[in-house]
This record gives sequence, structure tokens and C-alpha cells, in this order.
Amino acid sequence: MRVIIPADAGLSVLKGAVIFGHDSSLISQRICKKTYGVEMLARFINGRHDNRKKVIIDGDELCKDVFDKYVEIGQTVTLNECVAVRNYRAVNEEDPYITFMVYTSTSKNPMYVDDVSCAKLGTVEIPITDRSVPLADRYFTFSFVFGNTELKVQAKETRTGKTLEAKLDLLGHH
Repeated sequence: MRVIIPADAGLSVLKGAVIFGHDSSLISQRICKKTYGVEMLARFINGRHDNRKKVIIDGDELCKDVFDKYVEIGQTVTLNECVAVRNYRAVNEEDPYITFMVYTSTSKNPMYVDDVSCAKLGTVEIPITDRSVPLADRYFTFSFVFGNTELKVQAKETRTGKTLEAKLDLLGHH
């Protein structure tokens, strides 16, 4: 086995960084190093979900701490394009906002956000603008858009169309 070290290897890296800084469109896709998702409550399924995760809200049996996967390790994503859109419903009548906690995982298919492979990346809160809307009609869409060094999280209150965009830094959380 031979190892070849090019002359001025450090300078090559610096030149690449400068070129990228001038034209970041040179990179149009990236391969995810981690699995990304959000924490959610899901309908509890006996035999599938851990009984310790069961909660009852308004008479519904739900499973807490579920990792809802958006992209997985090794998946190629096109930069600045929406990779997934999901619909969620508020679960508490009194909440003035809906909170999404974004997680990463070193596992391809984590079950729960508190698995040892998972880490919290950030939190996004969406104000509920019209709390007179019945709980059953409080739906939100949530999506991920990967940028060069950040993850944009877009959330929209379905009934009003009000949109919130948050940016989560991907460089500081590796």
C-alpha cells in the first residue's frame, strides 16, 4: 500500500473552500451523515410500542417520544428543495403554540427520540394564531429543506396559511 501526499495539500483545501465561497451552487446535493426527524405522538400500537411510552390524551392511547423520520443516513438530498412534508395535529386545547423538536440519529431507523443514537438538534415553535378553531381542526404541515450548512424547517398552520421558517445550524451539531 502506498500513501501519496500531494504537494501543498493544505493549499488545495483552502482553494476549494475559496471557490465554494464564491459559488456555492457548485454543490447541488449532499449525502446525509445522519438520520433527521422530529419527535411526535403516534397512535399507540400494542406489541409495537413500549408500554412505558403510552400516554392517554383526551381518551386516545398515544405513544410519546416517537422519532418521525424525514431523511436517513446515506440518503442523497438536493440542496434547497423540500425533502418531506408531513401533517400534524395539535393535541392540547390550551397550548398557544405547537412545538416541534428536531432530532438527529446515527441509526438508520430509530424508534424513539431518547434512543442512545439520538440527539436533539433544535426546537421550532409555531404560534397558534386562532385558538377558537376546534382542536380537531388544528393541523400543521412541517417540512425540511437542506441548505449547504443549515437545515431550514418550514411549518405552516393549515387553516390560516401562516408560515414560520427556522434555520438550524448543521455545522455546530456534528
